[in-house]
Amino acid sequence: MVFATLTGTAVGTYNSVNVATATTVTFTGVSLTGAQAGNYSLTAHPSQAATITKATAVITFGALAAKTTADVPFALTATSTSGNTVTYVSGTPATATISGSTVTIVAAGSTVITASDAGNANYDAAVDVPQTLTVTAGPNLE
Repeated sequence: MVFATLTGTAVGTYNSVNVATATTVTFTGVSLTGAQAGNYSLTAHPSQAATITKATAVITFGALAAKTTADVPFALTATSTSGNTVTYVSGTPATATISGSTVTIVAAGSTVITASDAGNANYDAAVDVPQTLTVTAGPNLE
C-alpha cells in the first residue's frame, strides 16, 4: 500500500561556468503528494556534491560558394558553441590556402576546408566540419 509518493522534477542550480568535481549543486522541485502525504515530512538535502563535466562544442560551418581564380581572398565564418576561435585547414593548398580565417584562391580545382575547435577547460573538442570549395578558372586578366 502506498501512502505518499515522491514527485517532481529535481532542478539543479550550479552557479559557475567551470568544470568541477565534488562541487555543491542546489536542487529544488521535489515534493510529497498523495492522500496521506500530510502524515509525512520530506527532509530534503538542498545541496549535493556533483561532478560537472565538459560540455560538447558544436561547430556551425555552412556550405561554401563556388569561386573563380579571379576572386579576391575571402573570410570563413564558422562559429562554435564553445565561443572558441574556429581554426581551418585546406586539404589541397594547391587550390586554396588559408591564413587565420582568410582563404586565398591559388588555382582551379577543389579542396575540402575543415573547421575545427580543439576545446578548452570547459568544452570537449568539437567534431570537425568539412566543406568543399570548388574553384573554376576565371577570366584572363592580362
